[in-house]
Amino acid sequence: MDRASDLRAAFDASFSRAPAEPAPGAVELLRIQVGTDVYAVAMSEIAAVYVDRHVCAVPSPVPALLGLVAVRAAIVPLYDLRAILGIAAPAAPRWCLVARAATAAFAFDAFEGLVRVPPAQVRAEPRLISLAALAARLVKED
Repeated sequence: MDRASDLRAAFDASFSRAPAEPAPGAVELLRIQVGTDVYAVAMSEIAAVYVDRHVCAVPSPVPALLGLVAVRAAIVPLYDLRAILGIAAPAAPRWCLVARAATAAFAFDAFEGLVRVPPAQVRAEPRLISLAALAARLVKED
């Protein structure tokens, strides 16, 4: 067999194997792009991720509030992560994620991917965003 045939056979065989199991204790992080920077959010904090949701603009003194979005039969405020983090950007963000612990959604520019990392590496993640902390700061409970 030549090199191309070997590569083709290895590629085809990779689909017949079960996916590798994550390491015990691994934490799943969603990597997102906010402006030109990449941040991470723990999947345990995310209820859902959407793209191109219709946003209903509402008047607000909060500059980060983009408006309201419908999520699973609920209306939640949508905040711009760029404004919260002090990042300027010319276009409106397409993506949003809904926080699991609070009734709020956060807009970001692009989805980068999902990674599994050991717990020690999570603590060392320089750009880890806590949705619960952001929501507690932004969303006023009645």
